[in-house]
Amino acid sequence: MTLFKAISLKIDSYYIRIGAALVAAFLVGLWSCRLGSVQANDLLVFRHPARGGTCGREPLVLVYNRIPKAGSTTFMALAKDLADTNGFRMVTPEPYYDHSKIRRAIFDAIVSDTKTLVVNHFYFPEILYGDQIAYMNIMRDPVNRSVSDFYYLRYSSRRGNHAVKYRETHGDLSLDECLFKKNNEFAGICEPDVNLQSNFFCGREGHPCHDQPSMLESFGLRNMRDHFSVGVEERYKETLEMLEKAFPSFFKGLSAMYSDIENGSLNSNSHPEPSSRAQKHLTRLNKVDYSLYQQANRLLDEYIRTCL
Repeated sequence: MTLFKAISLKIDSYYIRIGAALVAAFLVGLWSCRLGSVQANDLLVFRHPARGGTCGREPLVLVYNRIPKAGSTTFMALAKDLADTNGFRMVTPEPYYDHSKIRRAIFDAIVSDTKTLVVNHFYFPEILYGDQIAYMNIMRDPVNRSVSDFYYLRYSSRRGNHAVKYRETHGDLSLDECLFKKNNEFAGICEPDVNLQSNFFCGREGHPCHDQPSMLESFGLRNMRDHFSVGVEERYKETLEMLEKAFPSFFKGLSAMYSDIENGSLNSNSHPEPSSRAQKHLTRLNKVDYSLYQQANRLLDEYIRTCL
């Protein structure tokens, strides 16, 4: 072999390696973009059983971006007890609402080929990848959730000193006093988060839907319909039966396990009933949440009629 040919081969080999590296980088980028795509195409849309889809699914990763004060603490306790029996990992990325941590947890589960339940408080991460990823959530009547959240933040024994400090900064008052008492120094911060639940369906952290009510509702309704198996806290037993049927490899035995704690939630807090005036006030504020809540009930009804 001449010196010229040897140099040529080395140069060719160098460019081949560079080309291979560029191709690999392109494919990884393409894969990441596909996983993180905001726009869902037909191949990535979950078809509800009532519209020709299957009753049961076997995803590798099940994502539960749980809504606060909507039965999620009870559900997490049940799922934790089922994890060893049904052979799945339960991952709770922290801190809350950190999209990069959520995305990494989902990608890690896919790459490691590990059946995983990713669960915590975060918005819909918009990672769509065929049958390998599925989404679930549980909604609650918006007024009931708002009232429960109001008293939980101020008086829950689970929060300890955090509740004491919260009362100092947000008022040691009933909901009605906080909303309607004259000369109330806390009046501007009494109302619980408005349309909070819809934010868990409309899009990832930073998505413009979180600041635009019309977009919040349209994106939330679409994503719930296209990507979520959704239950209702007021119909908790039916919700668990639906989830057990929808994701049997994760939740086989879920309904039977719940019967042991059916008489109470693991994170409930007693509180006075709000007045009809307060209820009407909160209903008006949570108009978008009620739109999604009604759809959640319809989807649950459709699933029960079709599959249970």
